[in-house]
Amino acid sequence: MRSEQVEKQLSYDKGYYEGKGSNYKSSKEMMVNAEKKYFPKILKNFELTENSHVLDIGCAFGYFLRLCDKLGCSTYGLDVSEYAIEQAK
Repeated sequence: MRSEQVEKQLSYDKGYYEGKGSNYKSSKEMMVNAEKKYFPKILKNFELTENSHVLDIGCAFGYFLRLCDKLGCSTYGLDVSEYAIEQAK
């Protein structure tokens, strides 16, 4: 695959999260929905304490990590999207 094609595929900028070149309709709406409905269900499967360390690979806007922060965990997030990382900060 040509490098410009690879670069285009890895371009997870603001447009990507707004549905340009992706299946997102509204990433903000989707992530807030996940934070309220799905992430709490996922957290029930873990025994997290204030001493827990959580690494979220592909953290996007960091909504899952925000829930872990509220539990007092030390959180770390990685994502390929500079735009998503800025939003997560």
